[in-house]
Amino acid sequence: MQNDKEQQNLLLQKNKKEELGELIASISHQWRDGLNKIASINLEKMMKMRLGHPLTDEELLKSFQEIDESIAFMSKTMQDFLDFYKPSASLARFDAKESLHAARNIIDTKLKQSNTVLDVIELHETSIEAVKNEWVQIWLNLFNNSIKEAQKRGIAEPRISVKLTKEKILYYDNCGAIEPEILQKLQHRTHEGIGVKIIYDILEKSGWSLQIGNSEIGAVFTLLKP
Repeated sequence: MQNDKEQQNLLLQKNKKEELGELIASISHQWRDGLNKIASINLEKMMKMRLGHPLTDEELLKSFQEIDESIAFMSKTMQDFLDFYKPSASLARFDAKESLHAARNIIDTKLKQSNTVLDVIELHETSIEAVKNEWVQIWLNLFNNSIKEAQKRGIAEPRISVKLTKEKILYYDNCGAIEPEILQKLQHRTHEGIGVKIIYDILEKSGWSLQIGNSEIGAVFTLLKP
C-alpha cells in the first residue's frame, strides 16, 4: 500500500515536471501581456501631459483601476502556479470551480493562442475534499489533451465545456472523438499515456471515479462523485 502511494506521488511529480516548461512559458506570456498593458497606460498619460493636455480625475482613476486589475491578475496567476507546483499532501475542502479557475489562470495564454473557448457551467455547487493542486493537475491534463487534439485535427474553433452538477462533473469538447482502439485502452486503463493515468489515480484517491466516452463531436469525461 505504501509503495503504491509512493509510486502515485512519483508519477504526479513526473507529470508536473513534464508540463513545467509549457507552464512557465504560459505564465511569462501572461506577465508580458500585463506589463505591456501597464506600460501602454503609462505611455498614453505621459504623452498627454507632455502635449499639455489636462488629465481629469476620472481619467486618472480609470487608469489606476486598470493598472491595479492587471497587477492583481498577474499576482493571482503566479500564486496559482506556485500552489500547483508546490508538493502537497494535505486534504482540504474546496469548490470544484476554484480548481478550474486556478487551472484556467495557469494555462490562459495557451487557451487564447489556440483560440480555445472554455465554458464552465455551474448547475450546482460541487464540493470536493482532496488535495487541491492535484485537482488542478486533472484540469490541466484535460485542457492540454483537448488543445492538442484540436490542433492535430485542424479544429478552427475549439470549445471545452465543463458542467458542474450535484452528482457529477461533465467535461466535453468539440475536438473530435477518441479513436475506438484508444478509447478501449483508456476505458480498460491499458493506455500508455501518463495524463489519463494521473487523472484516474487522483480521482481514486479522492473517492471519485471516471468514465470516458465520445459524443458526436468530441471526447466526454464524466467524473462521478462517491
